[in-house]
Amino acid sequence: QAEDFNGAEPAPSLSAGRGFSDDWVEVFNAERGNSGVSAGPRANVENIATPAGKAIRVTSRSVAQDGAVSIEVPVEVMRDMAGKSSTISITLQSSSDRQTQVSVACDFATLGDCSRHRFTATAERADMLLNATFERSLAPNAPGRIFINSDIDGSGRPVNLYSVRILPGQ
Repeated sequence: QAEDFNGAEPAPSLSAGRGFSDDWVEVFNAERGNSGVSAGPRANVENIATPAGKAIRVTSRSVAQDGAVSIEVPVEVMRDMAGKSSTISITLQSSSDRQTQVSVACDFATLGDCSRHRFTATAERADMLLNATFERSLAPNAPGRIFINSDIDGSGRPVNLYSVRILPGQ
């Protein structure tokens, strides 16, 4: 019978109930404030406390880029992502009992961008995971940005954002 074990260390992962390993880089955590967060002209960010912990409430009033909130990704993290496939985790929840459609996009300067991803935020705090592969290995010299918009369907419903983490490519 064939084995699927090749003798190598298993890749770091997010395991249910075990949280994030030390290989994940935290680029934003609402417990430490909203440093690195910028609201577009048609977006609003508010510090809040929820039963699940501190968060920022993101309210987008436009489906366009001007309704997004951006999270800065430091140059050092982007250098670790260059020429590799990385995973981005965004921990959020709907600010109400209703589901909220959220879009996530990114601009990583010389590395390129990631296609727009769509998620459904529910009343339960959850991790939204997306993979981004960057073929280019040009070392970035400026921070990148992850854009979050809570107004895909035009409802203007907010979401609570708890953290953003990146598992740089291996």
